[in-house]
Amino acid sequence: MACSSSGVGGLDMTVQDGRAQSRVSKVEIGQLVFIAAASLVILGLRRLRTRLPFDMPAVARLAPAYAIGGLSAYWRVARLAGLF
Repeated sequence: MACSSSGVGGLDMTVQDGRAQSRVSKVEIGQLVFIAAASLVILGLRRLRTRLPFDMPAVARLAPAYAIGGLSAYWRVARLAGLF
């Protein structure tokens, strides 16, 4: 049986007997779930904002961006610390 594999990022493609199988690591699945959850929260907040009888201040509009930026910075520092 001939078997070859090539990896791109977290996606590992394995070809065996002419059939391609792909395996995605748990880290990439977790990242996709996080992005989906964050998108749903932002969408929900946008819909809620249109139903409020008052206009939200600019700080509240920027809060999701700052939250995502803060989490991504924390994640990056944690990943870099793991390298050393």
